[in-house]
Amino acid sequence: MTPPFPLYHQEDFRIRNHEIGPDGHLTIQSLFNYLVEAAGNHAAKLGVSLTDLFAQGQTWVLSRLHLKMERYPSWPATVQVETWPSAREDLYALRDFRFTESGGSEFGVASSSWMIIDLRSRRPTKIPAKYEDFVDPERGRALVSEYRRLPEVDRHDGETTFQVRLSDLDINRHVYAIHYINWAIESLPAKVRNGCFLGELEVGYRAESVYGDRVVARCQVTESGGGYQAIHNLRHAENGKEFTRLVTRWQGSPTRDIKESAADADIA
Repeated sequence: MTPPFPLYHQEDFRIRNHEIGPDGHLTIQSLFNYLVEAAGNHAAKLGVSLTDLFAQGQTWVLSRLHLKMERYPSWPATVQVETWPSAREDLYALRDFRFTESGGSEFGVASSSWMIIDLRSRRPTKIPAKYEDFVDPERGRALVSEYRRLPEVDRHDGETTFQVRLSDLDINRHVYAIHYINWAIESLPAKVRNGCFLGELEVGYRAESVYGDRVVARCQVTESGGGYQAIHNLRHAENGKEFTRLVTRWQGSPTRDIKESAADADIA
């Protein structure tokens, strides 16, 4: 029987010139924004949008994200985002994604895990039983992720501190999830973030940060399979509260040539 609601959603995004990086390709931030926009629009079709939850004193928050990329399309291509609810696990609703370029060429997949939290207590709440119907069994998983506990940073190969600005906040009045990813990447040595390709990303969001917080991003980098693997940790600069853990994996082949100032260059 066909369900009375659409379990599958697809949406096209034409890459605009402010959504590309210095190499002319779509940035991770822009791809993340497409992902969130498509997820939100599909949730609205299912009757479980942010607006629907706000009316009940609740909201969605992103708990985990696992992304694998073959490449990043260049401007001005059109990106098609396919998404569907893929599973339920305790307090988490899983949603998967597939990214294709015009003509059907797939360039990436992702899996995400979401929680509903109470706006007053800021604590997770049980996902209603009716959400059991919001799973697409035909498509299954685009990316099977165990959502393992991400490791802690043991040594500091890079460190940068950021001040949370008003422009960093989202509708839930805390830091928008992509900024943690941007901050983590910025803490990497220049030879990694500028000379390599970000092929895989795992993020675990652990607590929220708000306006005025000072966030310190630290990373630990090791060579792996001809490229690099980095472990990231973001904490409150004063009280040590942990906000986010990440693991990023970078392919060693340079994808761009960016001239940096002497102050930003690595010193042997």
